[in-house]
Amino acid sequence: MLDTTSYLQALKHKHQGSTFEASGLKKTREPSLRNLLVVIMFLIASISSSALCAADMNTPAYWIERQPAPYAVVLDQTGIGALNSQILARVDQMADIYKMPDAIAGDRLREWLLYDPVPDIAVVDRYDAKGAKLKKRDMDALMAMINLDGVAASNPVRFGRVLFRADIRGFPTDEPFLRRPGETAFDTLQYSSIFPPSSVALLHTSKNGMWGFFQTPFTRGWMRLDKVAFATREDSVSLSTEPLVITGSSVEVYVDAGLTKPLISLPMGTVLDIVSQDALTWQVRLPTKGSSGELAWANAYAGKKADAHEGFLPYTPAAIITQAFKMLGERYGWGGDAGRRDCSEFLRDAFATVGVRLPRNSQQQLSAGVLLPEGGAADTPQTIEAVLTDSRAKQGITLLVTSTHVMLYLGKGSSGAPYVIHQAHGYTHNGKKHLVDRVVVSGLGYGKDKAGLWPLLGQVKSVTVVTLPPNGALPEVGLVSLGKVSTNGL
Repeated sequence: MLDTTSYLQALKHKHQGSTFEASGLKKTREPSLRNLLVVIMFLIASISSSALCAADMNTPAYWIERQPAPYAVVLDQTGIGALNSQILARVDQMADIYKMPDAIAGDRLREWLLYDPVPDIAVVDRYDAKGAKLKKRDMDALMAMINLDGVAASNPVRFGRVLFRADIRGFPTDEPFLRRPGETAFDTLQYSSIFPPSSVALLHTSKNGMWGFFQTPFTRGWMRLDKVAFATREDSVSLSTEPLVITGSSVEVYVDAGLTKPLISLPMGTVLDIVSQDALTWQVRLPTKGSSGELAWANAYAGKKADAHEGFLPYTPAAIITQAFKMLGERYGWGGDAGRRDCSEFLRDAFATVGVRLPRNSQQQLSAGVLLPEGGAADTPQTIEAVLTDSRAKQGITLLVTSTHVMLYLGKGSSGAPYVIHQAHGYTHNGKKHLVDRVVVSGLGYGKDKAGLWPLLGQVKSVTVVTLPPNGALPEVGLVSLGKVSTNGL
């Protein structure tokens, strides 16, 4: 390879003394554009391949090109429907809203309301937003607000649509329950968040009448009643057989067809009914409240240049990798706090664009496909490494799950080390906490792999390929009680 410095010196010598006159000014002639391009090409060639790889790893193209069949369809929409049905059967907290019964038995509803018990402050400490330790009277007041006395033998279900972004809480309160004073990033009562026009079902109301206990498509929890408009089951169903799917990290929807008055920013995976369209815009509908507070529909508009797609994307490894990288670098938000995503919501939104319905949290997400190795948990780093080495773990559609975290497996980099993309809050190394607070690409931090944020390989407990096995039936799951994953202690 030609030495770049020698080449530049030779180029300079070639043009030394060459001058031209222009507007009375005497200038040394600059190298031609062609010569500059040649210089740039030699400079690029002189950069080490390892440096280029490090940069390329933060692009979806790097990982898509390393896939054996990146554009092969994993499941068609019929297969995705079958997978979703089996995930619903595995995870008690999920539901198909419009297939819910007209009423819920009292015993069943009480079980759901007490799914996450009020923290026992005799065993664990919890703190409020000001750093004060919560007391027994605070817990008693919270239990009273649940309104168990209001549970009847049979409890009618009311159907509705979400009007605004809403928090889904473990109990009917906006007050945080913090594990440590000032640790506001982790409110243990924050389950998730939900956006319009999501369908929900009201099961119960709080004692003060301000909160509702709702079934959402992916979890149950408490939401403010003013965030929802109610209707009959029939009046709240979707219209479109070919909906508009938000495929950008978030997309602005507007009040007017001229796209000058923003209405709301909707996250990846949101599904909207298309009312009509022209060359420039899609006209969609969003829920609102009528004059009597009932569910009504208002027109809204999304530009054709927006990152959205008519119908779900084909379910391919390339599609999931591309969607995940659209969120690269975005800030962390526990339970969807402040409109951000945590590790499980990051993956739920990416897979939603192809129509796959992942559960709410990491421990439930391990149920969303074929577990590796077959039949149970992977207890050792050696077992995990073996799974990632052979062809069973499919790059781009495989989840790596620890006891509190979930990641998307991308494949192996040029060094042969496995890599993941994930929404990471932070890690502890040598007793010191390090903040990450964003979506990152990283190695699993084992052996000589220096790209790992921390030794994740030893923490991975399960590997899940988000697909159906050849026989079309997911095997029984014996790792965790998938309907009983509490978040209060996390």
